[in-house]
Amino acid sequence: MSQISQQDVDAVFPKVADTIADALGCDLDEVKRDASLINDLGAESIDFLDIVFRRSAEQALADQL
Repeated sequence: MSQISQQDVDAVFPKVADTIADALGCDLDEVKRDASLINDLGAESIDFLDIVFRRSAEQALADQL
């Protein structure tokens, strides 16, 4: 298994943060790398499904382009 570099994390974090903020209805500046989705951002189990669905849909769209 390959290692994920900090550069990889830096590249994808803005997209994931946008998705999380949109799904949870919170401000983008609240979504930090060390924030807990449950404890800090108030996510519930259904929110995790929403986030995964949104990211999957965004990735599928990007793959088509």
